[in-house]
Amino acid sequence: MIKKSAHIIFPILTTIFNKCTELSYFPSAWKISFVKVLKKPYKTDYNDPKSYRPTISLQTSVKSSKNLSIKNLVFITSKNDILSRNQHGFTPGKSTTSALMDITNTALQYKSSHKVAIITIDIAGAFDNAWFPAIIKQLDRHKVPSDILKLIQSIYQTE
Repeated sequence: MIKKSAHIIFPILTTIFNKCTELSYFPSAWKISFVKVLKKPYKTDYNDPKSYRPTISLQTSVKSSKNLSIKNLVFITSKNDILSRNQHGFTPGKSTTSALMDITNTALQYKSSHKVAIITIDIAGAFDNAWFPAIIKQLDRHKVPSDILKLIQSIYQTE
């Protein structure tokens, strides 16, 4: 339905999202989500909480607004050369595959002259448990425009 009516909806949503950025305000109603718990396939013990995966259903407006905020940040960080070249998440043209390729290429480069070992860690829920005051401080330090900074604060501010 949204795809079919995009030519009508898009200008209206653009105006709303621009106003949210201008006012540095993310509406509380957009933060409401619905959680559904799904069984993970092929688990042997469904008494174990790890055998389930929560899925969160956000309103389309929330997803669109967050995506626009992320795109603004990606543009600003790319334009101002803020991110490390080792940053792969939320970086155009990079992915987990490009991160793995970088690690592999570095290991192969040093393999002939050094002993090489690779240790990886997967920090469960790293993004969900990120300390947003530190992230905001870093964005501010790198001169991210205040309207975008305040909008991001509003998105992650709890009522």
